[in-house]
Amino acid sequence: MSWLVDEIRRQDRQAVVGAALGLVAFTGAGSLYLHWRTQRSRIAKRTYVLKDLTEAGQTVEDPEAELSKVVSWLQDYIVRPIDARLPGRPFEHDLLAFPFTPMVLVVGNHSAGKSTFINRLLGISVQETGVAPTDDGFTVLQRHPSTNEMEDGPTLLSCPENRPFKELQRFGQPFWGHFRRKRLKLPEDTMMPYGLQIVDTPGMIDMPVKSESMAGGRGYNFLEVVRWFAKRADLILLLFDPDRP
Repeated sequence: MSWLVDEIRRQDRQAVVGAALGLVAFTGAGSLYLHWRTQRSRIAKRTYVLKDLTEAGQTVEDPEAELSKVVSWLQDYIVRPIDARLPGRPFEHDLLAFPFTPMVLVVGNHSAGKSTFINRLLGISVQETGVAPTDDGFTVLQRHPSTNEMEDGPTLLSCPENRPFKELQRFGQPFWGHFRRKRLKLPEDTMMPYGLQIVDTPGMIDMPVKSESMAGGRGYNFLEVVRWFAKRADLILLLFDPDRP
């Protein structure tokens, strides 16, 4: 009878050892799988393939679009994950700055020659000119290869080519109603290049001294809007009448 008890004990020990080995193997396999998943998740996934221009026959049809893809990939797969892990999200504001078309801001009092200068640059008369104030809006002018288009303020606020325009929503509908973009088919001999936007602004004459006011009854803070464009402009042209500096 004792041999039966010993056999049962031996089998129990083998079962315990087998279960322990199975548990160790399972835990090890699970750890390896989790390690593999972690390493795989850290591999940056490229949504595009850069062309090797050193090879014969390789060209880039639209260099600007290709550059946008590269920067967008860097933002979405590199910068955003890092920004989400850092306290205060230090890059959150900068991520809204792209894409953005290079911009020239033209400012000055009315009858200072802003619209005349822009018309001469474009090669056609687009903006109204005159001694009296002729335009009370912010007009973005851009060259288009094939057609003339006019876009209103709400359309511009969601423009995928100029993501920062969305920030202008805070100035309210009174500003949106005076914000527009003209895309123009220009003469071949125009001095206006593709990929550049010029912002024609209303005249700044008779501006109130206090910046917190609504800027001369326009219904929105004109000075703050000009400041917003000025911070983001690549070039600011200030035009004035030498007889009335």
